Amino acid sequence: MVLSRLPRWTRRSLRSCPWLDSPLLAACKRRVFTVSLPKKDVYTGLSLALFLLHFGVLMSDLTLHHVAQTAERSSHRYTVTLMLSHVMSFYLSLLGSVYSLQAGARRLSAVALLSTCLNLTLFLARFSFEFVVIQYRGELY
Repeated sequence: MVLSRLPRWTRRSLRSCPWLDSPLLAACKRRVFTVSLPKKDVYTGLSLALFLLHFGVLMSDLTLHHVAQTAERSSHRYTVTLMLSHVMSFYLSLLGSVYSLQAGARRLSAVALLSTCLNLTLFLARFSFEFVVIQYRGELY
């Protein structure tokens, strides 16, 4: 406690203060409410959420390039960010699968391995899509 680290005369004067027993100070001493989620659930859930986001962006880009035949509102400006986000999503799914395998949760480990496969497939699809439509990019060097 903090009072034990203070000098003796300060401890005596602080103990005699009536405001130390106030409900406001007691509320400050209480523990803060925290939520602790298991790592295996969080990593797998985040990787699946990022998978859905990346899948939506890829479908939007495919629609713009193959149906509308335009590249104006596509995600070419954010290619590096998207690829790094794909890698992060893949690593999150790998972490989720490792933690769920260590915990022995069979159903969650199957979901985590499915998430890993889906994220890897989507990364390869995005990479090949960017390779195919590279001529539409208007970059100046």
